[in-house]
Formats: sequence, C-alpha cells, structure tokens
Amino acid sequence: MAVITAPEQLFANVAVQNATTTTSNNGSCAANPAGGTAPYSYIWNTGSSAASIINLPTGTYSVTISDALGCAATQSVTVSAGSSGTPTYCASSSAFRLGTIGLRACK
Repeated sequence: MAVITAPEQLFANVAVQNATTTTSNNGSCAANPAGGTAPYSYIWNTGSSAASIINLPTGTYSVTISDALGCAATQSVTVSAGSSGTPTYCASSSAFRLGTIGLRACK
C-alpha cells in the first residue's frame, strides 16, 4: 500500500521596512515563503522577480510566490513613512490548484 503525503501549505510571508519620510525612497520588502515545495519564484506588482525589493517610496506592494508544484500565495503590504526600526511581518495563505484558503495575520 502506498502512502501519499501532501506538501505543507505555502505561505507568503513579507517583512516590510518603512521609508523614513513620505519623500524618501528607502523602504523595502522581503518575501519569505514558508511551506510549499522549493524552489520558489516571485513576482511583485513592480515587475521585479527578486525575493526582495528595495529603494521603495511609501505605497502598497504585493508579491505572488509560486512553488515547484504550481501552488501560489499572494500577500499585499504597505510601506509607510516613519521607520520604527522594527520591520513589520505579514503572512498570507496559499491558493492550491484545487481551491483557495484565505488568511492574513500581521504583527
């Protein structure tokens, strides 16, 4: 008898470093996938395919992370003005080929 195991659910975790002022372009976002099956690919709403984007002005940024099995997770975050020095982390659940489960938690 064969046992089939499913991979862990893919989560799109994003760390945000705010810009120092509303006119600064020094914010950043770093995608940190959890679960799923490596390797991962990234696409940001800026067009970047890197895991991190830097030199950002204030605004909303989103990333879709896809894994080797075709599962995807999307997370949107906001780069604000006024850096506290502590990044904000956000996590989002994945969309499986059979459906979507939604979850968002930030701290």
